[in-house]
Order: sequence, then C-alpha cells, then structure tokens
Amino acid sequence: MFRSLLLVSAAGLAAVLQSLAQSTTSDNLPFYSGPLRPRVHFSPPKGWMNEPNGLFVDKNGTWHLYYQYNPTRLVAAAQHWGHATSVDLYHWTNQPIAGSGGSALGSRFSGSAVIDQNNTSGFFPDTDNGVVAIYTRDCCEQHLRLIAYSGDGGYSFTEYQHNPVLSPGAGQFRDPKVFWHETRWVMTVACRVYVIGLYTSPDLKSWTHASAFTPVDYVIGVYECPDLISWTHASNITHVGFLGWVLTISINPGSPLGGSITQYFPGEFNGTHFTPYDSAARLTNFGKDDYAGQYFFAEPYSIGWASNWQYTAQVPTGPEEGWRSAMTLPDCEWTRLTAAANGGIDCTVTPNADCRQPDCAGSGGSALGSRYFSGPLHLDQPTHRSFPSQLHLWRLLRLGRDQCEQHLRLLPRPGRRSRSDLHSQHAYPSSPGAGAILRRRIHFHALRRKPCAACRVEPVPRSKGLLAFNTTQAKRFSGVIDRSLIELYIDNGAVVGTMSFYPEEPLDKLEVSPDILY
Repeated sequence: MFRSLLLVSAAGLAAVLQSLAQSTTSDNLPFYSGPLRPRVHFSPPKGWMNEPNGLFVDKNGTWHLYYQYNPTRLVAAAQHWGHATSVDLYHWTNQPIAGSGGSALGSRFSGSAVIDQNNTSGFFPDTDNGVVAIYTRDCCEQHLRLIAYSGDGGYSFTEYQHNPVLSPGAGQFRDPKVFWHETRWVMTVACRVYVIGLYTSPDLKSWTHASAFTPVDYVIGVYECPDLISWTHASNITHVGFLGWVLTISINPGSPLGGSITQYFPGEFNGTHFTPYDSAARLTNFGKDDYAGQYFFAEPYSIGWASNWQYTAQVPTGPEEGWRSAMTLPDCEWTRLTAAANGGIDCTVTPNADCRQPDCAGSGGSALGSRYFSGPLHLDQPTHRSFPSQLHLWRLLRLGRDQCEQHLRLLPRPGRRSRSDLHSQHAYPSSPGAGAILRRRIHFHALRRKPCAACRVEPVPRSKGLLAFNTTQAKRFSGVIDRSLIELYIDNGAVVGTMSFYPEEPLDKLEVSPDILY
C-alpha cells in the first residue's frame, strides 16, 4: 500500500549503506556489530522493542522516534518509551528513555506525540515547539488515556498532574493517534471489539466522543494502532487533485500469512466522521513483518515495526545478540486513487519528487545490481551478513497467460554445506488493470538448524489476494537486504514486502527467475 522508499537512486542508497556499515545504525558502539544486527533499519541498543510511538520532526529538522521498549528483558513487559533521533531518518542516535513503565498507573503503552505550536494546552507559554505525548497506561483492568508534556524538545517529559484525561471504564481502549484538523485536535483510538473511536479536543486535555468506525469486511483478530492520514490525491477517476483520507488499522492475529498485519481503508473525513469509499479490506504489505506503522506528526513519512507477533519473542537475535526487533525503512507516502477491476477504488503509490535524500558523502557501497533483464538472473556478488546490500532490478515480463509468478532466492554459493535458503514468491495477474495480487503462496525464510516460528509461512489461497496492484507489462523490483531483513518494492512501491530472516552464514548468491503458472 502506497509506500515509496525514500532513497530511489542506486548511487544514493549505496552511499548511505556504505556510510551506515562503517558508523552503525545508531551510536558507534560494539553491540551494534552482531552478524544479524541490521545497519539500515533502526534497532534498540539492547532488550526488547516493538511498535513505534510518537513520531515528529522538530523546528531544527531533527527527527524523533519513540518506541515500545523493555531495556531489561527480551520480551514485552514493563513497557517504556525508548527514544532515538536522526537528522536524515537513516543515521540514528540513541537517547535516554523518554518515559518509564514504573508509574503507579502502569506501563507506558503505545500512543503518539504532537507539537503544540499554538499552545492550546497551556503548557508552553514561552515556546512554539512544545511537545505533548498522548499514550495508554494499563491500571486496574482499564486502559487509561494520559498526556505528558516536554519543554525541551521531547527529551524529557512531565506527566500532567490531572491525568488521566480520558477514562472509558473497563475494556480495551488503546493506542491513541492524535493530529490537528482545522481548529481542533482529533484522536483515533482502538476501543471495544472491531471499533475505532474518534474523539476531538480543543486543548489535548478534555476530549469529546465524535463517532465510531466499524469495518464490515475482514473483521478478525484484535484492532490496534489506528492512524488517519490525509493527502491531496491525484486520481485517474476524477483527473484532478482532491483531499482524501486513509485509515490504517493493525490486526493481531488475523493476517492471511499468520500473525499480525495492517489493513487500510481509503475514504473521506469531515472532522468528526470517517466514511470509507467501500467496505473492501486491503493489506499494506505482502510480507509478514510490517506492523503498526505510524506517520510523523504533520509529515508524510512513516515508520513501522518490522516484526510479527506470531514469532517475535522467539527470533534468534535475542539469545545470540541480546536484542529483539527492528523498524522498517522510513517511507515517503504519496497515494493515487485508481479504479479497480471490481468497480472499487484502490490506493497505489506514485514517486514523490519531494522525498528527502540523505546528504551522505562517499560512493560505492554494496549494490547487488541495477539492470534490465528478461530471462533468469544470477548474481554471485556477495552480500555477506556483515553489510546491507541494495537490490535495484527491472523485470521485463512476457505476459499473455493468466498469471505469472516471480521467484527471488538468496542462498550460499555452491560448495557450502548449508541448508540456508531465502525464497520469495509473489504472483500477479497478467491482464492489465486486474487490480489485485493473486497470491497462491508466499515463502520467505531462512532455514536454521534449530527452526523457529519465523521460518514457517502458511499457504495463502488465491482468494486471499487483498493487495491492490494495477498490472503493467514491465515490472520494476527494488529492495534492501540488510543482514536479517529484506524489503522489496514492486513498481516503485505499488506493492511492498517486508520480511525477516536469520541465516546461519552469508547468503551471497542471488537468483531471480519467472515462472508461468497457467
């Protein structure tokens, strides 16, 4: 769903990868040197991390990432808000913990952060860069809505003395995401079973229930981490730009591939009510490892959690290297609404010319390839576990049958005694405008001598093709292979796959080949 990698040039990304391989993803510390530790994707210095929380960029251009964090264990418990900053969304510096889980009101669970530029809260009489965090604490079998404010740009917070600002009673009421709309604040929150609540506030302290949204298709699992985002769309339906909205909802469990996933709904928002264009369910990713993505406050950029609740507490980075989970690459979002073959409306991505590119000196890096090809492709240039690698390929398909399937494999070079094998398959219809991925199966894993749940992927019936994808005869594949994570982008982000893998040795041979199914 509408994801575009911020770095689209092969030379630019290679320079970033080379720089990151030398300086590490965060501070230049020895514990960032493990063979499974990503270099491009942010990961915590130690302990457990799950979904991103408050995201914003301050007036000095520094990007702030908060995240669910347990610094003392390798599982989710006693949740804190970890904190990291970046000047380019790729090189991150770890900061002191911004919010602890030791309050009498329970752990500090997911939420969001905003810049209260007009001091609507009254917390910031002398600054226009005050930060307010809105988050969940669990206490006495309730999910309470609390706020905390920061006068130093988000590095330390003071909890509001009259917390909680919203106490709905017993039951689920979690993951508030707040944004400014016209003359007031709006909050989306996961409440009750299969319900997303919308609330409004003039000051971030007093909240009024405005409406509730309940999807009617693909109702499964537990709803978490909603986000409501606006863009000015280009459209092949109206042929003019217009304001549109997209509501994302994370689900756990319930993914067609197993575990957690995120779905989205394009529609309209009038300030109190969200109305989807249709009831169809659409998924944001064809991989297993992209969950609970959140947009930066007032910016068209997002970051998600590159893992899956189905197996995240079992992945080998914990016992082997003392950390668990990473974030996805930052994305630059820009949607196009297109008429689907079934008469509905799909969201796809068009490259945004305003996407930022980090200013990184140097050249080289570890680019696997950048080329056009029409037959099977074999690349023996090593990727190694020690460095990230960039994949930039264009696949020219010979269409004419009902369905094609693309295979991508990473494996050791011949002669090595290993069972490691990374295998991705994605299928799509060959008829133009068919509008959906028809996934018969998707596999992406590396076998280990002690298999973990991350190595298992359930077969997906073709009827479960929920990813919007308008087909053309030329397919462009790009991606980043980063030690234990790979992100694939098809047609500049029209379809995206984020997948984790845990090889026992370098996978330094790449094979890309087509397979006509029918």
